Amino acid sequence: MTDQIKQKYVPDAYINGALYNMLTHTNIVFLEDENVLDGFLFANEGIGITQEGKIIWCSYEQAKANDDIKDYLSGAPVLVKNGEIGLTWGNKISSQIQGNHLRSAIGFNDDEVVLYCSDDKITLTTLAKRMLDYGCKYAINLDGGGSQYLYGENKIYKLSSRSNKSWIL
Repeated sequence: MTDQIKQKYVPDAYINGALYNMLTHTNIVFLEDENVLDGFLFANEGIGITQEGKIIWCSYEQAKANDDIKDYLSGAPVLVKNGEIGLTWGNKISSQIQGNHLRSAIGFNDDEVVLYCSDDKITLTTLAKRMLDYGCKYAINLDGGGSQYLYGENKIYKLSSRSNKSWIL
């Protein structure tokens, strides 16, 4: 799958996207109602990409209502907002995501996008602190554990041990 992504899109960098349900061994992107089935609910805020390619922070409702926003991505939970740590879950907290785990995240500031995978099992708060250390004004948690995959600079930094169904390029 990753070779197909490289050939089709020729991205500078990419990372695994969605969260993986350890109980059912499925990627929750494909579940009909993840909130009811597994307790997941992505935060109501995330990353919007405008038609011109500008990256902005917005709510799901703003992204849906604004024709200038062509893509929207959220995660669970939001880690950093306005340059401050603030774990925001939406209306449900997932016990599967709590604790110490290998983590992946995406964040951005005025100048760059940061894709991150941890080498150690850490908490969400530690992940949020690391994203702040990398200068992120906004950041969200992505899938971690065996789903971690990070490619950039013509190098694989993290190789996942399971199939990933969604990618952020």
